[in-house]
Amino acid sequence: MGDQVVGVTHECDFPREAALLPIVTRSTMELAEAIPADQVAPELAGIRMIRQHPHSLNDVLSDIEDLAQACGADPGRLMADLRMRIAAASQKARSLPSVRGVFLEWLDPPYRAGHWTPDLLALAGIHDPLARPGIPSVSVGWSDVAAAKPELLILAPCGFDLARATAEAELVRKEVESVGARRVTVLDGSAYFNRPGPRLVDSLELLVANR
Repeated sequence: MGDQVVGVTHECDFPREAALLPIVTRSTMELAEAIPADQVAPELAGIRMIRQHPHSLNDVLSDIEDLAQACGADPGRLMADLRMRIAAASQKARSLPSVRGVFLEWLDPPYRAGHWTPDLLALAGIHDPLARPGIPSVSVGWSDVAAAKPELLILAPCGFDLARATAEAELVRKEVESVGARRVTVLDGSAYFNRPGPRLVDSLELLVANR
């Protein structure tokens, strides 16, 4: 459907073709200039608008199907491929010993995994005692992270690419080291884990590869 897309959000940078399209939103962090969805809706009377708010991996997959159907596209081939890859990644994870880990979606302060990320962790064979599926991520203390006794600490701060995430992790190196994890892995949260789309399957594959 790429040739029918006429505008993108400020966060749409994949695939590369998205960067060539007009950007029609701004970051809501600029509160004085932000335009909320509730303000847009009345101005689009007569134009169909789909608002999706997934909270789990299954929600994300269902939303992809709903979007395809709304656009008159057949989601069958894509969904079959995604589900096949999910099954393959989880099967590979089951062949390995379970790992006790903690996934952080922000570093200062640390935010535990929420929404769909706990689903990905479970499929990847990573037991995260701080993760809470289906609800927003909330802050915890570094002492809570240490108390979870993770073997693996995964850092993927929301909205940051790998280079920025690595730089942010360096700023809290003392806190990270205090956790006592045997392994610390920094991943690209912006490109993968933070966005509810097909690349969550790539995220699952990344988790399995970095166990």
